[in-house]
Amino acid sequence: MEVDGETVSVTDAYRHASERLRVDFVPLMLIVIALAAISVVAAALQGVMPGIIGFSVQIFVVGPISFGASWAMLRSVRGQDPSLSDLFVPFDRCFAQSAFGYLLIVVALTAGFSLLILPGILLAVRLAFVPFLVVDEDMDAISAFRESWRRTGAYPWQIFWAMALAIPIIALGLLALFVGVFPAGTLAHLAIATLFLDVTRQVGRKPALRSTI
Repeated sequence: MEVDGETVSVTDAYRHASERLRVDFVPLMLIVIALAAISVVAAALQGVMPGIIGFSVQIFVVGPISFGASWAMLRSVRGQDPSLSDLFVPFDRCFAQSAFGYLLIVVALTAGFSLLILPGILLAVRLAFVPFLVVDEDMDAISAFRESWRRTGAYPWQIFWAMALAIPIIALGLLALFVGVFPAGTLAHLAIATLFLDVTRQVGRKPALRSTI
């Protein structure tokens, strides 16, 4: 996947994502179906065991696994071979930071959308790269928040439109007897992973520093 000059294109990101979805369709579907199943079980546990136990399952199980799904998407768009085992990479590589990062994202987005829609959208855009930074670049959660804010600041509209385009794509997937939601959601996730690589090429990386906070 090449970046054309200095441009970061949503169209190109989705084009590349569709190519990778076609190539890696089976392992990617296994990954997103497993993530969905684990999320459903975790939600059910929260229902029957409300409080600290249900909350802990969400943060310490679903959080790292969702970061693992982002890692799998990133591997796919790089032309590597994603596998179901990618879901569990954060448990070995960055468990504490994945759980903490997931918690911070949930808190930030909940606060943003509870105040007004626009702050929630802004936070969703500017924090979109946090999972990639934690798992791929070995950043702690707070440093990943800062770096995601920095990198997305150069191309916020591209990331916003990539997220906005995911809504009608997933809606069409729901119409396809519901099962279409899995490839539709995967396509959007792959597009965001592609934008992460494109933006990183343009703005550069910062060292994977560990926060002192």
